[in-house]
Amino acid sequence: MQSRGMLILATVTALAVAGAVATVLGERGGDLAAAPAQMFPGLLDRVNDVHSIKITAAEGSFTVRRGQGDDWHLVERSDYPVKYEKVKQLVVGLASLRPLEARTARPEMHHRLRLAEPSGQANALDKGVAVQLLDKSGQPLEGAMIGKTRSIATSDREGWYYVRRLGDNQAWLASGRIEVWDKATAWLDTELMVIARPRIERAVSEQLGGEKLTVFREAPSEANFKVADVPAGKKVAYDTAPNSLGAALGFLGFDDVKREGDVDFSKLAHATFTTFDGLRISIELDASNPEEAARWARFRVEAGERSAKLESWPEAERKDLKSAEDVAKEIAAINKRVAGWAYLLPKYKASDLLTDAGRLLIDEQPEKPKS
Repeated sequence: MQSRGMLILATVTALAVAGAVATVLGERGGDLAAAPAQMFPGLLDRVNDVHSIKITAAEGSFTVRRGQGDDWHLVERSDYPVKYEKVKQLVVGLASLRPLEARTARPEMHHRLRLAEPSGQANALDKGVAVQLLDKSGQPLEGAMIGKTRSIATSDREGWYYVRRLGDNQAWLASGRIEVWDKATAWLDTELMVIARPRIERAVSEQLGGEKLTVFREAPSEANFKVADVPAGKKVAYDTAPNSLGAALGFLGFDDVKREGDVDFSKLAHATFTTFDGLRISIELDASNPEEAARWARFRVEAGERSAKLESWPEAERKDLKSAEDVAKEIAAINKRVAGWAYLLPKYKASDLLTDAGRLLIDEQPEKPKS
């Protein structure tokens, strides 16, 4: 299956390149006529032949590989999905680059333009990012060394970049729109799930030692969660304090990913969320080192009970809730994404998911006797 999105964008880009570059050349004068028409001739016509992208930077190399259609995966993360938009932006961006001006062809000078070989002896800040585009058989289609950005692209103007072809010492100042992510994790599709906050009815955290904390709401329109079973002599520190746990599913992303079997889940803490419309999200977090800056976690989503009050609420109260049929589809989609994977959650997110009573409750102060 071909990637129609990349092909369409490449066609539109090809039509726009000539006019955009003519504008730049007009601004720079007529001394650049010797520059070739394209940095990578013919690549725009072959963007759909790209099957994998190998990126080599100062910290190492990694490969992004095509699956079916517009699905792309990160080889070094057991083929976890990456963001297709980043693939499209890089490939079409490379294919659309236009050289404006020849610069140095002396390898010993490449470091000044951040075009030094990633594996060379230059300072890491002087090294370029090597990008190799490969076809289905693993044969190279094109290769580029991307260096310093001279001017950043804006909505109405292309950026200028220092570039050279792999295996060619000639450096160029080129125009276009390109961004290269030189860290493998920056390519990952880090969105786990999107659960609208009004849907959350209850959240429970359970520490490694078994201590539990429950927060809840009685209706979707309630702004703040409440703490269940507050012990005598204690009170909630402030009205919004329970929201740290209740709203912890918001903006749920991750920093890294592994196969579930590659993480030790022998010691666990838990966080469980239920929604008014019958969704139940169970999260198990590695608790082998409580002082860890971030925590590995695994997810399971299943059907729960729909609120008995749901049908009696007015439409305005139910506007963010889903039908039972849509919840079933949501469960299938999320489990397809997360099954078999372990996710490294950032410290702040792991901390919110494992909020304990000590962070929410304070001692009640005895009333002062009236004089």
